Amino acid sequence: MENKDLRQILAILAKEIKILTRDRQALALLFAMPAFFILVMSYALEGVFEGGSSSRPVEVAVINLDRGGLSREVISDLKGLEGIVLAEALDGVPMTQERAEELVRQGQYSWPYRFRRVFGKNPVFVPGSRRESGSDVYL
Repeated sequence: MENKDLRQILAILAKEIKILTRDRQALALLFAMPAFFILVMSYALEGVFEGGSSSRPVEVAVINLDRGGLSREVISDLKGLEGIVLAEALDGVPMTQERAEELVRQGQYSWPYRFRRVFGKNPVFVPGSRRESGSDVYL
C-alpha cells in the first residue's frame, strides 16, 4: 500500500471519529444496535442449537433392511454417541419405512435413517448406479 493511500484512509478515519464525537446519538446507536440485535437473535434462536445434546437428544427411526454385520456395527456405534437415540423397533416390531415416515410426521422422531439391503456389500451408494435404487438417508 502506498503512503498516499494510507494517508487517505487515515484522513477518512479521523473525519468519521470527529463526526461521531460530535453526534452522541450516532455514537450510542453504533454500540446499542449490535447489542440489541444479539439479544433479539439469542432469544429467537434459543432452542435451535440444543438438539443433539445429552439433555435434548436427536431421536432417529432406523430402518435396517440389510440386517447384516456391518449395519449392526454402525447402529451399535451410533448408539454409543451422546445426543442420539436410535429406535430400530416399535413395540417389538422392526421399523418399516412407512411406519418411520408416519412417526416423523407425528413428531415422535426427528428423522429416519435407512440401511439398504446391500449395505453390507456396498456401503457407499453412488447415485445412478445399477445397484438398488434409493439412498441410505432420507429426510
